[in-house]
Amino acid sequence: MKNYRYIAILFILFLLSCEDRSTDPDRFVPKPTFHPGSAHFTAAFSMQILCEMSEASIFYTTDGSLPSNQSTFYIAPIQINDVTTVKAIAYRPGYRASEVATANYSFDKVATPEISLPEGVYYSTQEVSIYCSTPGARIYYTTNQGEPIEHDALLYEEPFVLPGSQCDVRYGKGKAFREDGLPSQTTAHRYEFRTAAMVAVTGGSFSVYPHYNVSLTSFQISNYPVSQEEWASVMQGNPNGIAVFPSHFAEQGKHPVESVSWYEAMLYCNRRSAQEGLDLVYSIAGVSDPNTWGNVPWWTGSVWDDVVMDMSKNGYRLPTEMEWYYAAKGGNQSLQYVYSGSFYADEVAWFSENADFSTHIVGEKKANELGLYDMSGNVFEWCWDWHEPDFPNGTVYDPTGPMTGDFRIQKGGSWEHDEDRCEIVFRGRANPHYRYRTNGFRVVRR
Repeated sequence: MKNYRYIAILFILFLLSCEDRSTDPDRFVPKPTFHPGSAHFTAAFSMQILCEMSEASIFYTTDGSLPSNQSTFYIAPIQINDVTTVKAIAYRPGYRASEVATANYSFDKVATPEISLPEGVYYSTQEVSIYCSTPGARIYYTTNQGEPIEHDALLYEEPFVLPGSQCDVRYGKGKAFREDGLPSQTTAHRYEFRTAAMVAVTGGSFSVYPHYNVSLTSFQISNYPVSQEEWASVMQGNPNGIAVFPSHFAEQGKHPVESVSWYEAMLYCNRRSAQEGLDLVYSIAGVSDPNTWGNVPWWTGSVWDDVVMDMSKNGYRLPTEMEWYYAAKGGNQSLQYVYSGSFYADEVAWFSENADFSTHIVGEKKANELGLYDMSGNVFEWCWDWHEPDFPNGTVYDPTGPMTGDFRIQKGGSWEHDEDRCEIVFRGRANPHYRYRTNGFRVVRR
């Protein structure tokens, strides 16, 4: 028994005599080295980190922070292609960690190009320039989401045009290159274009009520209601006593024109057709030239109420109620929404609860199935038809409504009205001479 006690004591003394080699100040892992070391470069390169102690594990950072055994473990050469500070540390069990090694790499790098056109929303075609401050740099660019790659992308030589089209998102991306330096960073701008356009609506048949079936010929309709800018460009110099800037919400060029009567909207259509070399759809007393019609009446009951519409002509006109209804429903792509493009008014319409007592820029809300904006809300839209309380029985083809009446149809609701008036089925009406800050329109043509 005494022998066992003696052996145990000797074993304890042996353990106490052992030193903790992991904290021995004389047992450090050698400091890592970089190959190549700190220097200035003109092209990307691969860098190695080595340690004299082959069994050591190396960890490193490339953001200038201090490395630890939680940093990136070095297993292969590192690609250096930008201004970089690399720090490394080496570990081995039973040894104290090495000192931290540091290498700084700098480059001749081409400056990032600058694009002249700021990001944003645009309503017409825009010219774009790209500039790089690095002498001798070549700029390559793209106008989609692709990365500008040297020799693959377009070489910038002169300002280029970004053609805007309805609800179109485009990009301007540029990157500069030089033989004796690293390529620049890519500069990228995003542009949203909202330009007025005519949208093709394929004809079709549908039911408004069980007793009223409609078939329509194909037509085109404007994607936005007519804006204040569009109105002014057509009505400049008119001899009919019509204001060039009639809107209650003045000097808001991208907002829908409002405070226009049905007579004025109809006259706008003929003037615009004449400007664009199209057929004139409307005639009064057999005369289609609006410059000879005289001043627009301030009251209903004049010869202007006997205007004739020739739908076979290719010029601009107001939509019939059924054309408006069919387009607002999404035509042959209809998903049977309550509002034009949604079951929820706030997604597609400016109305009393969200409009903040004003019209808004056309096209800010969601489009419907055909790419039409503001069919619900923003402004009420004049239609061709005289109002009648009930629809007739049977099937009709390209209906234009009754021959006479006291009120013309308005559709779509407005910024001033509740959301129920923005429903596609709602039928508004007003005297054709009526000018009010909720009255606007859009155009159609064959």
